[in-house]
Amino acid sequence: MTASRLASFRNLHRGESCVLVCNGPSLNVMDLSFLKDRTVIGLNKIHLGLKRFGFQPRYLVAVNPRVVEQGSAQIAALPAIKFIGARAAEHLGEAEDIFHFPILYPPVMFSEDLCEGVREGGTVTHAALQIAHYMGFAEVAIIGMDHRFVFVGAPHEAHRLEGPDPNHFSPEYFSGQVWDNPDLARSDDSYAVARAMFAASGRRIVDATLGGGCTVFEKVYYRDYFGLPYGREERLHDLLVKLSFRAAGARNAAERDKAEARSITARAKAIKAAESRVTRLVGKFAEDPARDKAPRKTAPGRSRGQGRGSRKATAAAKTSVRVRG
Repeated sequence: MTASRLASFRNLHRGESCVLVCNGPSLNVMDLSFLKDRTVIGLNKIHLGLKRFGFQPRYLVAVNPRVVEQGSAQIAALPAIKFIGARAAEHLGEAEDIFHFPILYPPVMFSEDLCEGVREGGTVTHAALQIAHYMGFAEVAIIGMDHRFVFVGAPHEAHRLEGPDPNHFSPEYFSGQVWDNPDLARSDDSYAVARAMFAASGRRIVDATLGGGCTVFEKVYYRDYFGLPYGREERLHDLLVKLSFRAAGARNAAERDKAEARSITARAKAIKAAESRVTRLVGKFAEDPARDKAPRKTAPGRSRGQGRGSRKATAAAKTSVRVRG
């Protein structure tokens, strides 16, 4: 990892625009052919859809060690410049087209210097925005950032995904593999900082995701924004897609609420069962008649009765001596 290699990207694209392609299912219902004529920054396992989508990214960004380990061979083979975060560096060594960059931690929320490092902020998208800022892009349009996930457990927990992956453009994306639950609240906080940093230097981030759930960035309709031709049929199609994604988002939220409720109920039952066991044990101890009748220890070779008689005889002898004296 050398700062001099990373420094070559400073303001390389000053004043230009780029498209940041995330990995949400909405990519499957967009016409992405226009991307072949754009500067594209891809993320993570975008290689799984490139043949079908018909474009190649100029850059790729990945920071999660699991993601890089799972797709290391395919990522290395991409004809693109790869930026790999230091946490994942052991799974993909540096090469002519592979660059490692440091990872920063709080209080840093957004880095303007790639040589110093990048803050992940809970999502690779935030890392990519910092790299785009460093390269001087004046405008970044994001697509495929659906910002809704189906998962069980808490954010950042690792789980093996059984069955098709419902959260990404490919059902094979994490199918049968371990992935880390997303943290959408933390992602939103990071995005808000990125938006402010771009605005502070007169730059702009727009969200052109079709039906995306993120509300941080300015929303644009991708066909209008990219100047794509369309008619009534395309508009109707995209409207139906948006409505279906909103319905899916509501269902996902309901399922998460149900899963959380089941988890809380299970924990409450476990606590109640434990309290009942403790109560029963305390009750048995308090009601045990043998507890106060336990035999006392006596000296070896002497019975309890003998001990009492000996003590009485000694006391009588002492009294007799006092009387005679």
